[in-house]
Amino acid sequence: MGLDITFLTFASKDEVAYLRKHQLFSEMVFNQETPPIWSGYTDFLVYPDMVEAVATWLELDESEVVQAEAAMSETDFESCCWAGDEDRDLEELLPVYRRVIQRLRAAIDETGPLICAWSA
Repeated sequence: MGLDITFLTFASKDEVAYLRKHQLFSEMVFNQETPPIWSGYTDFLVYPDMVEAVATWLELDESEVVQAEAAMSETDFESCCWAGDEDRDLEELLPVYRRVIQRLRAAIDETGPLICAWSA
């Protein structure tokens, strides 16, 4: 069993991004210690400053990462999101994480804070 993390729009609960067994990325989000949205649940809201903190910590706006993300196919992206971070170097994951961050940024700009739902 592994850690699954999903980002959803608040109003419609549409999925924005999903990562399966990506411990490092998940910890960076969780370490920002946001309270649960609803009593008895672990889901919490994700705000722009949280997304930008992860992007900054991982240096996702560096030119090499930007270029690698732009060259990555959607199939490779989805495959990595589902495969987890085990047996992968951080350099290989950075373009994937950049695409996730780009999707989170766009969704927050469009709909406001997102829900982060997770299960272990």
